[in-house]
Amino acid sequence: MFVDSCLYPFAITLAALLWLFVSHVLFDNKVTAKLTHNLTSNTLRLLTRQNENLVNVVLFIPALWIYASFLSTKGAGDSGLIWLVASVSDSYFFYKNPNRKRWGYIISLLALLGLWCGGVYGLFLNYQIHM
Repeated sequence: MFVDSCLYPFAITLAALLWLFVSHVLFDNKVTAKLTHNLTSNTLRLLTRQNENLVNVVLFIPALWIYASFLSTKGAGDSGLIWLVASVSDSYFFYKNPNRKRWGYIISLLALLGLWCGGVYGLFLNYQIHM
C-alpha cells in the first residue's frame, strides 16, 4: 500500500520541493516588481517571508525522513501532508493580505516540531532496541 511504504514520504518531499520552487518564483517576481517602485518596507517583508520558507523547508525534509526511517512512514507522510497544506495556505493568505494573523505558519511549525520530536523518539527507541 502506498501510505505504508517509503513512497509516501518521498512524494511529500517532492511536493515540498516543488512548493519551495513555486513560492520562491512567486515571491521573487513580487519582490522584483516592488523594487522598481522603491517600496522598501514591503520588499523587506517579502524577503523575510521568502527566507522563512527556505528555512522551513530545510528543517522539514530531514525531520520527515528521520521520522519515516525510525518511527513510521505513514505518520511521517501524514505529518508532512499537514505541514505542506499549512505552508501553502500560509503563503496564499500572506499573498492576499500580508497583515493578518498567520495560522498556517503556526500549524506548519507545530507539524515540524511533531516530526522532530517523533524522529528523536524513534531514534531513542531504536537505540534502546539495539542496545
